[in-house]
Amino acid sequence: MTKYINIQLGLMCLVVLIVGCNYQIVPVVPEPEAVATVCPVNARFVGDYETFEMRKIWAYCFQSTAAKNPFFPQPVIGSMCDCYVDLLRENHKQSDLAKLSKEENERMAKLLILKCNPKKPGAGVNTKWM
Repeated sequence: MTKYINIQLGLMCLVVLIVGCNYQIVPVVPEPEAVATVCPVNARFVGDYETFEMRKIWAYCFQSTAAKNPFFPQPVIGSMCDCYVDLLRENHKQSDLAKLSKEENERMAKLLILKCNPKKPGAGVNTKWM
């Protein structure tokens, strides 16, 4: 009888060991230097904008455009603001935006409007243009 108990106890320990050892193949993570060589050196965007700051700029663009142009569909306004934010990130550092004078800021806004808006000023009767 003790022989069977010893065999059962030995089998239970063997089962616990086999089930408890969950062997997985873990992928090799590349070193940070290797990742840097894969990423393009000449990126499209300047890159000093924080995500929260970009979201604030986009939200302000969307809200002010929607208030000034209540007949524009929201997807059109969203695309315009995407364009504005992308052009800002391509051409200006965030630190430089704070240094712009009022005239420079207005000139930049007019350029963004010309590049990103789907309609030309005065094209729609119910549209107040910025």
